[in-house]
Parts: sequence; structure tokens; C-alpha cells
Amino acid sequence: MSHLAYPVVITPLAEDDGGGFAATVPDLPGCMSDGETPEEALHNVLDAIECWIERA
Repeated sequence: MSHLAYPVVITPLAEDDGGGFAATVPDLPGCMSDGETPEEALHNVLDAIECWIERA
């Protein structure tokens, strides 16, 4: 099963929350990450997807 099969939602974070971007995976409850840029958030959430699948 490829981690690319899961949709990822990237949203900007408020400056009060540290800024940057959050990446969540709606199909995998609790699977999320963040980054300074949308690209970094996506890269980081791909690692989170792999970890989520290993623990499932």
C-alpha cells in the first residue's frame, strides 16, 4: 500500500500557533505534521503516514 494513495490537506497556521503550515491526512485519524512551507509540510506528513501505517 502506497502512502501516496491518501489525500493530504495542507492549511496555513496562524502566527499565534507558530506560523507555517499543517498537513493532515483525513483517512488516517491523528496522522498529521507541519512545516515552514507547504512543501515541507507535505514532505513531513509522508513520514507520518509511514509511521501511522506501521503502527496500525
